[in-house]
Amino acid sequence: MYVDRQSRSTAIKSGHVTPGKNEIRIPTTRISPGNHTIIFHTPPQGRYRAMSWAKIFTIYREPQKHLNTFIAIAPVLIGPPFIAKMHGIVNCSQPYTVIVNIDGTEVLRIKSINNSLDLPLHTPLPLLVQKYEIEYRIIPQDSSYKSAKNHLEVYAINLPLLLLVIVLSSAITAAPPITTYIASYIRKLYSKPRQHMKNNLKKPSKKWPPLRFKKPRLLNLYKKFLKILKTISESSKTPSKSETLREFINTIDIHKPMREIASEFIRLYEVDLYSQHEADARKAGEIINELEKKARK
Repeated sequence: MYVDRQSRSTAIKSGHVTPGKNEIRIPTTRISPGNHTIIFHTPPQGRYRAMSWAKIFTIYREPQKHLNTFIAIAPVLIGPPFIAKMHGIVNCSQPYTVIVNIDGTEVLRIKSINNSLDLPLHTPLPLLVQKYEIEYRIIPQDSSYKSAKNHLEVYAINLPLLLLVIVLSSAITAAPPITTYIASYIRKLYSKPRQHMKNNLKKPSKKWPPLRFKKPRLLNLYKKFLKILKTISESSKTPSKSETLREFINTIDIHKPMREIASEFIRLYEVDLYSQHEADARKAGEIINELEKKARK
């Protein structure tokens, strides 16, 4: 099988077929969006001649959705030990990979399926006080979501070594202003990241919008669906607040073919209510039309 033209570079799949009906899955990950021509070619074999056949098809890819994430790391790290705690929330229903780099060096690569993150990050040993740039990437396995990427700054303080320098400096120079300067420098390091964190916490909506439930698209079809069920079952019952549609449909008397069609509509309506994916509104409308026709008979 070839795409657009018959050459070795455009071949996408090869295999054996037998006389009669064959089903072949065609990979499309390497084909760009748009209109293409797929060419099927079978070489001559035995009493069968060579055959070529072409078909025009279209590749359409939906735009990727943004991944809602919230990641936080303490801006000041005093050690030893020098282990930064990475906490966060990832709003993704599929597994994803977390990659963390510190100053351009990869220190963590892990796969996760949980919405919450709690990861330890081992930073390099600082001499006295050192700033590290921590960059993280979150890559969902679901290709319909975009990857999330950001970087944070962390100040690491080697407290024992810093205290040793202060003591030695005081002993050698006997000058209190040196210790005052170092203490002031440490306070400055603390105050700037803390103020930055307070500003971010005051305005979380600018970076991490609150999650909202989407408006159901199949609500009008759902109302029609309930009316049709009343007509078919000759019952005035409606679903109570304590039962689901699947439980309700088992309480009314309808034929098995009708019950199977109704169950398919319920599945689409559940996708519309609870899933992050869009339900097939066209298919749901066709099911309602079919139920209306059967209800008139």
